[in-house]
Amino acid sequence: MSTTDDRLRDHFHRGAADAPADEALLDTLRAEALRRRRRRRTTTAGFVAAAAVVVTVLGLAVVNSDGSPEEVDVVAPTTTTTTTTTPTTTTAPATRDWDGARFDLGRIERVHREDDEWLVDFDRVQLTTDDGGLASGPDFTEEPVVVGNTDEPTVNENLRLRTYALRPDAEALVIDNLRDTCSYLETWATPRWRRITLDELASGRELWDEFTQVALTFDPQGYVMRVRLASGC
Repeated sequence: MSTTDDRLRDHFHRGAADAPADEALLDTLRAEALRRRRRRRTTTAGFVAAAAVVVTVLGLAVVNSDGSPEEVDVVAPTTTTTTTTTPTTTTAPATRDWDGARFDLGRIERVHREDDEWLVDFDRVQLTTDDGGLASGPDFTEEPVVVGNTDEPTVNENLRLRTYALRPDAEALVIDNLRDTCSYLETWATPRWRRITLDELASGRELWDEFTQVALTFDPQGYVMRVRLASGC
């Protein structure tokens, strides 16, 4: 029957054949195994059961004399394995730069298609409120329709463009009686809106330049469900 030393040397050489046996390490393992065996073993139903924990260090697995694994705390050199992760290509979400706002106000810079989706590049502006403050995007609780103004009602200090996705059935509306709504008139008319197709909206560079007070309405998923184009007088 082989001794504990023989088993330790045998396992050590099987796990690291080119490395010489380290007697100091073997002494440490023997002392630690004995200490843990005395501490962890408990008597159950007339026999002694050992805690079955295996720790592998440099290819060395330490076992008890009855063949069960023995837990050993050993500080030893370790080999770090580097896992290379291949970058994955992700598709931009349909809502794009939507930040949870129900409405937005600004001007259109471009309307275009990407695959099967209509997209609008939008320059958000801040609207001057009655109390002299500024409101934009998430601040609006109702559609910010601005028409017929003679003074500039907005501030645009951030030229960042946001890209939003339009629903295939999005409604596009253009004010059809702008001159009748001008605030310099003694009495002015209620705005009247004309519906256009998304194709007309997309091909309307002149339209975007003329109607620069554009209100967007989003559905709960972040898609633009309505585009309303207006302007000052």
